Amino acid sequence: MTMHTPAKSPPSRQSAHHDLGFDQVLVWDAPVRVFHGLMIICFVGAWLTAKQEGWRTVHATLGYTMIGLVAFRIIWGFTGTRYARFTNFVQGPRAVLGCLGAMRHGGARRHTGHSPVSALFVLAMLLLALVVGMSGWASEGGLVVSRWGTFHELASNVMLALAGLHVVGAVFGSWRAGESLMRSVFTGTKLGFRDEAIPSARNGFALLILAAVAGFWWYEWQSGDAAVADAKPIDSEVGGSRWPTTEQSSSSQAR
Repeated sequence: MTMHTPAKSPPSRQSAHHDLGFDQVLVWDAPVRVFHGLMIICFVGAWLTAKQEGWRTVHATLGYTMIGLVAFRIIWGFTGTRYARFTNFVQGPRAVLGCLGAMRHGGARRHTGHSPVSALFVLAMLLLALVVGMSGWASEGGLVVSRWGTFHELASNVMLALAGLHVVGAVFGSWRAGESLMRSVFTGTKLGFRDEAIPSARNGFALLILAAVAGFWWYEWQSGDAAVADAKPIDSEVGGSRWPTTEQSSSSQAR
């Protein structure tokens, strides 16, 4: 009698990672994750309200918030945790070209934090966010409003295109790494060795960022309500009004 043994399924990437000693380790601290989430909310919200006259205050508020978030990220890039610091992932052209060449030939070095290529996206997005925010602020007044407005729209479209490339790169990187890199932005964990983990998520700093943004939004909301309440239509002023009120028009017609 012939015995048939079931065929063994090929080892999954998950088991391969486990055999290598990898585990889910904390890589991205809470401030970096909160920054990333707020930047997505602000940019998408500002892009959706760009052409809406009734949402100009919201559009401007989200733009100013982006400027503040970029300022925080620059500071955090020097004072934050291990993988948040620029010195950990910003490298020269040779490292970037080497990373691209390795990916093209089917192999690439494992990066616990950002790779040299993704570091370029990070720096470009920070720079573009500043350009978009500052050009939007400049387009609110001055002698060259139309020029700044055109530049602001162009920079916003470039940032949108770059964000799309960033997503495509994250999907490709997830496929190559065998884990969801986009998921790691929300959970803060990636596959790695235990000694590669950061010691703390710095949750307190993340709460301060959320409180500061919420406070700024509340202030802008209150300022907008106050401005609307203080505004007086021209046709409602009696005496020196250029345009007559409804009551004045009716009485003049009766006479």
